[in-house]
Amino acid sequence: MRISSAPAVAASSEETGPDGVRRPGGEVHAWLPGQNQTLCGLPLSRTRLRRFPHVRFDEPPPLSGASDGWRLLIAMPARW
Repeated sequence: MRISSAPAVAASSEETGPDGVRRPGGEVHAWLPGQNQTLCGLPLSRTRLRRFPHVRFDEPPPLSGASDGWRLLIAMPARW
């Protein structure tokens, strides 16, 4: 898999929106698709974070449904 340069979302939970698309919920971290850890170094499998390659980390959270907000847990590294 090609490693993307745009961070996507890895989150501790997920919900399905009214349009049937999976959406992140709970604790949200930046993650580069193609890697097995978040930008802050958390391993995805050990922390049981779910991947959302279709959701960019810089997009605002959905405004409706149970996930009315994300808890953003990391700051972007200095190299960004």
